[in-house]
Amino acid sequence: MPRSNRRGIHLPIISLGPFERMDGNSKLISEGQNEEYVTVMRLILPIDDAEFVPGNYRATYSDWDSPLEISLYQIENSSEDPIFQLGNNFQFGANMQLQNLPFSIFADNRGKYPCFYAVIVFPMRLDDWRRPSQEEIAQKKLTGIFSKDKFLALKVLNDFFSSNNYPADVSPLQYEDITSFVEQYFRKGDPPTTPVYQHLTLLDSRNAFEESIIDYLGDDLWVHVSGFVSKRKGTDINTEADLHEVVMEAIIEVIKHHVENRHWIEPFWNESHKINVAGARRTIPKQPKKEPSIQPTLSILLSMTLIRLGIHVERETNEGVGLLDFKCLYTTKEGTPLSVMVEFKLAHHKDIEHGLKTQLPAYLTANKSTHGIYLAMWFKDSEEKFFKKPPKRTKVEMIAKLKQIAESIQQENGFIITTEIIDASVRPSASNL
Repeated sequence: MPRSNRRGIHLPIISLGPFERMDGNSKLISEGQNEEYVTVMRLILPIDDAEFVPGNYRATYSDWDSPLEISLYQIENSSEDPIFQLGNNFQFGANMQLQNLPFSIFADNRGKYPCFYAVIVFPMRLDDWRRPSQEEIAQKKLTGIFSKDKFLALKVLNDFFSSNNYPADVSPLQYEDITSFVEQYFRKGDPPTTPVYQHLTLLDSRNAFEESIIDYLGDDLWVHVSGFVSKRKGTDINTEADLHEVVMEAIIEVIKHHVENRHWIEPFWNESHKINVAGARRTIPKQPKKEPSIQPTLSILLSMTLIRLGIHVERETNEGVGLLDFKCLYTTKEGTPLSVMVEFKLAHHKDIEHGLKTQLPAYLTANKSTHGIYLAMWFKDSEEKFFKKPPKRTKVEMIAKLKQIAESIQQENGFIITTEIIDASVRPSASNL
């Protein structure tokens, strides 16, 4: 597992965190003394194979008479992952760019399995999150440290890893290395299978949200974005045609290039997985994601590329005649507002032509705009091994058909619409060609 890092990159979107999710009634653990409870903390370890030695261990700690129990084990998939199970339905609804991004990208393992887990059993109640003092709130703003419970857990782990009781060498864990963890509470003497209460903390470190998004998109993409911005910096944008050209170039040189030439398709596919159907295990094959799950990634890509050129990207704006997928806005030096509409569809969508013929022209009319972009994502591979839609139509035929419709719209209504297909199909690697 990679340790946290600092790339000096900042996203043109709101930075978030930390978040919390509570399961149960916190009043159930508010009574009695700390010694009447057991706190179990579960977290993903950012260590590699050479550092990981599974097993059940005990460690003494000067603050308590009873020893701490530490278990290290490997998780094989998301169904065994307590953090994923608690957080998978977490909704980031405050920013339209963030909706429907998968929870897995915000977990410390980034949805990759197998991964290593640590479980620490404290012989007392840890509930720093319940009653933060004003001093602690001020410290959080200053240092970014949110959880004293996590701080304690990391101290326990670092002391244990550096002791003679652990048979491998582990680099000290830093506060920023762990950004998500679960605390479960049990009453001493109760069955140890059902917690009285459990508490998930997510994105608990400074820049944890930004680091998650950057890891999701990849370092290579950031380098490519920086190159595009440097090339376009200082370009005069005086008309809608100018704005249309820059937005279109960003789509082709950044998004299309990265997806097609660097084969960056994982954010747009749901991986194959197994489910239980009538008591039997059934494999669900790899499938393209739905439009609402792809739009957030495209929105971030567009926004982080264009914002440094003074172009703002708004997602799913209400135009009075429906929700436009992306609106690119720019104000000229003279104060003239410009806009370019971008409508997105899956190439196998049943209304792929309707979106171009009817929806996008309606959005352009509503905005008194003349320039638009119709963007479609293609998933059918040449052998139809992974995906077979749209049936009876090749990518070349789709490109030609959309271009023909756009030309007809321009002749009839004067709207200048550029169409573009992004091929996110599964293709053989270069080594197999």
